[in-house]
Amino acid sequence: MRLIGLARVTLALLTVAPAGCGKPNTDPDGTPPVPTPAQVPAPPTAAGPAAPAAPQATLADVLAADAKWWAATAEPRRASQEKQRQREADLAAALRKKKLPAGVPPEVVGEVNLYRKIPTGSSFGAIAALSPDGTRIVIAETDLSFTDKKRWNRVVDLLSLEAVSRFDVGDGGVIGAGVVFSSDGSVLATGRPNGQVSVWDADKGTLRNRVDVGGYVWSLAPFPDGTGWVASVEGSPVKIDATGAVVKTYGPRAVHASLATVSPSGSMVAAYTRSGSPGKPTGGITLWDASTGARLAEFERQGLSGIKLMFAPDGRTLYSHENDVVVAWDVPTGASRDVVRAKNMDVPELSPDGDLIAYYSDPELVLHHLGSGKQRRLRTKAYWPDSNPVFFPGGTLLATSSNSHFVVWDLALARPPKE
Repeated sequence: MRLIGLARVTLALLTVAPAGCGKPNTDPDGTPPVPTPAQVPAPPTAAGPAAPAAPQATLADVLAADAKWWAATAEPRRASQEKQRQREADLAAALRKKKLPAGVPPEVVGEVNLYRKIPTGSSFGAIAALSPDGTRIVIAETDLSFTDKKRWNRVVDLLSLEAVSRFDVGDGGVIGAGVVFSSDGSVLATGRPNGQVSVWDADKGTLRNRVDVGGYVWSLAPFPDGTGWVASVEGSPVKIDATGAVVKTYGPRAVHASLATVSPSGSMVAAYTRSGSPGKPTGGITLWDASTGARLAEFERQGLSGIKLMFAPDGRTLYSHENDVVVAWDVPTGASRDVVRAKNMDVPELSPDGDLIAYYSDPELVLHHLGSGKQRRLRTKAYWPDSNPVFFPGGTLLATSSNSHFVVWDLALARPPKE
């Protein structure tokens, strides 16, 4: 493993979404979003000879700016989380009023039978996405007829169980990782193996734009400031703005990147990368400056080839999933350590507070506390989980799907002990 320090230039992300791309970027309750380091405008300069180029920043500079952002936004982030937790408490209370089948585990607060909302001749796939306020889910369905094997994504309101919208992702839409809400929940982006990324109106299900990004779309991840998404494309990650236009490329086409993610402050993009000869590829994780595309660092590990990357809330730890192991990477130094091992581990998820890892393992739902190392294993005949777990944004609820049932778990009851 080695860490390569590289350069970047000053952050300069757009702070206003392009016209016609949806509602202004706000918290789900209408309050302005927490500003990110990239949203600090540069001071005006006086007319005259061009100033010398500013010294190129290092990874340490980026992390120092992130630390200041973390401290400066502590109070608005806390207030936003409190509002989200209250929304989740209201949702849990409403779900508890609905009758549950006999034998439901006590940790379950509600379930939705998705078969009731999917027409005959279609098959439920998985939970594709959860809205930023936790009130809507996107479910994937496939037409099972021999003449028209198409795929759709359907936005469903969790309380009314009514479909809000439905949009066609064609005959090869990426299910799950390739369906992502914008930060305000008004827009959805979907990816396809043929290299297309589509931007949809989440309320109407209408197509806003479609762009060819030039390679297989592995996944999509939103930027926290609402300026778009990073798409993991066969070759290199790209940034797509809220209109669907490609505005930034991270690394050369030969980088062979996959499964990119964005740091909580929006200052960095991380992705799995591979290089070397075809017979002896070298795996690694590369960090880029999100606004300039400059490469900041590279973490290498023999045989590294994962299916998930997750930043801790403060952006100083990056978790990767590879070969039934979750690895924690110290971003400042590149040092790595194994933190979770499990047989047949499916795709893990990190809780919003960074304390828990949730994953499936033959076929239990496992909650692992990163601090104490203690676990809770949840399994019943009726609720064998079969798709990725999804934490609600406030961190008080967890969603899973099993046999076409959407299940909501109360983390106050299911969470493993801290000590």
